[in-house]
Amino acid sequence: MKINILIVENDALIIKVLADFLSKDIRFNVLTALNGKAALEIVEKHKVELVISDLKMPEMNGIELLSTLRKNLPEIKAIILTGHSDIDSYIETMELGAFEYLNKPVDLHLLKEVIDKLL
Repeated sequence: MKINILIVENDALIIKVLADFLSKDIRFNVLTALNGKAALEIVEKHKVELVISDLKMPEMNGIELLSTLRKNLPEIKAIILTGHSDIDSYIETMELGAFEYLNKPVDLHLLKEVIDKLL
């Protein structure tokens, strides 16, 4: 059975790059959402093991998404990606249970290593 990974990112190009890269691994089924609200709809319909989310998004940011996931589906693991890293958001995401906090542009091979450790 494949592992469902949900990529949540408001930049369609980044979604494409990440999804194309992760889809090459036969263990993964990659789902995508352009914002946090769409991501929540997906996790209601699919068993998602890992969420890779951008930090800064319209409507619902990565911290709000992670907080909601922790309350409703605490078993889902999370990796946060950001192009705007700061110590406060790092601490907040770690306190909410994010496994990793990576800066964009993300090194795809590093991301894969993190995913392999996590899963």
